[in-house]
Amino acid sequence: MSKYAVTSGIQTAPVKTVLYGPEGIGKSTFASHFPSPVFIDTEGGTKRLNVARLPQPTSWAMLLDEVAEVRKGSVPCGTLVLDTADWAERLCIQAVCARAKVNGIEDFGYGKGYTYVKEEFAKLLDALEEVLNAGHNVVVLAPTPRTRPAAAAGCCTPPITPAGTPKTALACRRSCPLTTHPLQPASPEAVPQRLPPRGSCHRR
Repeated sequence: MSKYAVTSGIQTAPVKTVLYGPEGIGKSTFASHFPSPVFIDTEGGTKRLNVARLPQPTSWAMLLDEVAEVRKGSVPCGTLVLDTADWAERLCIQAVCARAKVNGIEDFGYGKGYTYVKEEFAKLLDALEEVLNAGHNVVVLAPTPRTRPAAAAGCCTPPITPAGTPKTALACRRSCPLTTHPLQPASPEAVPQRLPPRGSCHRR
């Protein structure tokens, strides 16, 4: 007999997902239908939505502090929505550059600045994981680049990825077990009133 019990069946647990697509396609509207959502609106894009939101963060430290407040239970919340990841990255870049007293991310030398940003942005991803472990759903929204990269001769078309620096965008996608990319615009009436069924999203 093993000292470990074997369990089976579906386990009820909060979900963590990254939703990315073109601007104006309805990502924020879709996220507003998750259970009891509270938005951290980094870019001010939810002003025309009737949603609960925390103050727009003006610094990287403020953003991390707001996420921590949700984790601690100080903010009534069923779902924490980060809207959007690329604007959160802007705050991250500002903090990294200010700490090093440089004017821009390229001033660190070839590739170094982006590595520093990825390492700093990981603090946010870890904090969101802690929010998930505290029993809240986590939804990360991100736009896609305005232009899709062209395929090289004889190669497949590159996949559509979230906007942002490549290292941070990849880390954001990998941190979420569910990654959803809406291909067609949807009206608010077409947005599901419940969480998407299992299997309807692209799994990492």
